[in-house]
Amino acid sequence: MYTAAMSPSEVIAMLVAGAIATVRWALWYHRAIAVAPMLSPAGARAPLFLTPPLAAAALFAILRTYAASDVTDSPVYLAFYMVLGAGWVAAATILFPLYGLRPAVDVAQRRNPAAGVLAAGAVLGLTLAFAGANIGDGPGWWVVAFCALLATSGLFLAWGLVDWGAGVTDMVTIDRDPTAAIRLAALLVAVGAIQGRAVAGDWLSTANALNDWLDLGWPALVLVIMEIVVGRVHAAAARRERPPIAVLGLPPAAIYLAGAAAYILTLGWWT
Repeated sequence: MYTAAMSPSEVIAMLVAGAIATVRWALWYHRAIAVAPMLSPAGARAPLFLTPPLAAAALFAILRTYAASDVTDSPVYLAFYMVLGAGWVAAATILFPLYGLRPAVDVAQRRNPAAGVLAAGAVLGLTLAFAGANIGDGPGWWVVAFCALLATSGLFLAWGLVDWGAGVTDMVTIDRDPTAAIRLAALLVAVGAIQGRAVAGDWLSTANALNDWLDLGWPALVLVIMEIVVGRVHAAAARRERPPIAVLGLPPAAIYLAGAAAYILTLGWWT
């Protein structure tokens, strides 16, 4: 078992990430809980309660299976990267309001279950983006942070393009449309997986990591274009009546997830 002591920079990074994770996730749960049950039933808030532990479980499974051997064989470093991931995703949620999503307000206070689905997809997508940055051997945690920054940027860029092209988040947060929520949540999970795979692999150099991200992450743009097209069809149809989930919700969502999985399997093992 690998039991080397953590370096000073790792200790500092863990303390900072731990502080961010503690504050942000405590606020996440406090805002989800501090609503009168008669105003917002617990069931409507379930995505807020369940998503963080599910994301943590997914990150642990990937770290335990695919991270460098000095991480998978060391409880200390598994804990370090779990804390780093919790802080990373927590910090990224600060950007959600820029896209029009405020999980506590939309789900807990406004009783919008569609926003809960979208929040869950965004958190899981961010987790997959960060998890991919942990795959492969590298010289230190800063390499993981750099690759995670690339993958996370790709996810937020994709989300921004979808909103610019079709305004899908507004369909979720303003129109309370579950069809749009399912589709966009699946897209964010798929893009997060693609972006995470694009930065996975052994570290060679900053330039090589950037090239891999650009060369391997571009299929996310295909999914973005598909969602813009579907989103515009959805918006046009919604002017007459709300499209059913079975038509413009589940099928596109399944295509996004299956397409991402097929692409990642096609790429094969990372180098």
